[in-house]
Amino acid sequence: MQVVKLHEDEVDVDEGLVRRLLAAQAPAWADLPLRLAEPAGTDNVMIRLGEDLVVRLPRTQSAAEGLDKEQQVVPRLAAHLPAPVPVPVVQGALQGDYPWAWSISHWLPGRPARPGVGDVGLARQFAEFVVTLRALDTFGLAAEGALHSYRGDPLADRDDDTRECIAQCHDLLDTSRVTVAWDRAVDVEEYAGPPVWMHADLQPGNLLVGAGFTEFTARKAWRETEHTVDHVTFRSYSAYNAGVLGCTSYSFTVEVGVFYKCIKPDLDRRVEDYDCEFRAFIGKNIVQDFFRTEWGPARDAPEVWYLLPDGSNLSSVVEGACALLVRDGLPFLDRYHDPALASKGLMTERWTDVAFDRLGVMMPGNPDSPHWRKTSLAIGQLIMDNPREAMRNAPVLKTK
Repeated sequence: MQVVKLHEDEVDVDEGLVRRLLAAQAPAWADLPLRLAEPAGTDNVMIRLGEDLVVRLPRTQSAAEGLDKEQQVVPRLAAHLPAPVPVPVVQGALQGDYPWAWSISHWLPGRPARPGVGDVGLARQFAEFVVTLRALDTFGLAAEGALHSYRGDPLADRDDDTRECIAQCHDLLDTSRVTVAWDRAVDVEEYAGPPVWMHADLQPGNLLVGAGFTEFTARKAWRETEHTVDHVTFRSYSAYNAGVLGCTSYSFTVEVGVFYKCIKPDLDRRVEDYDCEFRAFIGKNIVQDFFRTEWGPARDAPEVWYLLPDGSNLSSVVEGACALLVRDGLPFLDRYHDPALASKGLMTERWTDVAFDRLGVMMPGNPDSPHWRKTSLAIGQLIMDNPREAMRNAPVLKTK
């Protein structure tokens, strides 16, 4: 486990240090497996402790001051908030070659929110969280020291610096539009009421969203949105197909797909992969030179996760497939269940073959085929008055 330093004044953190801290201050968990969280954290190094816990160690002195605040305040607020937050279950103290307090918290499942993906439900939950947080008792605390953030200061204090930065970005941004937005922000009347709580870093990387799947079988999962049903399949092979590929019959592929209800509004059964308008195979990111047919060695197929006959690589293969499902598969579903992004994809993109560490994306038919036209029209009508005009001028029709 190697922790990459992000700051000049950062202390060394490695597995040996974490083991020593655990042995002395949390011995019940000292032998649990450790691995870096992904991402590993900017202010605090986050190290998974078993499956349900995470160790948080400040990287710098300023981050340590923030952790002190977290240990004191978060447990008092957590029970009153409409969404779970990581509450410390162990408040570790400085020890030996580690100079600051540290903590162990419950690990919250989920993945960071993705910028640019519209989600009305998430926006409402986000607003509810902010409003609720502002209404909670501040316990007589003042916005001083670690409880102060420059992000709560008046925007006017940053006006000169911000305008200078906008001017320097003239070749990157439409500076006139950015300046108008900044003018409006600065003109908002400053808050003059009693102290309230605020979250000083509400950016997508600090918001966890769940995958939202609600129906499951042994190898499949489904989740429903306003316009779609998203589908995940772990597909194994018949003896014949396994023989052709040169793998075991319990090797598998991982496929994700998006079904649009407006295409088949009368479908009265569970959605299957072949119903989906947008589908993708997840390309694995490991080399497996085990493939062998009766005629000799076979190619390592990028979409086939090979399980050895004795199952000895089961855990590592499933863990790797699930990691890529989160990294590549779920963002694919998030993208194509948004009608605007799906329509844009239809207008601009073609099929791509699966490759190692890359999705193989299956679009609904070749551009301008009956299937493509039907799908483009139905999805386009969800977001625009005249999708046929967009279809006639689709860039994908002009490329090969």
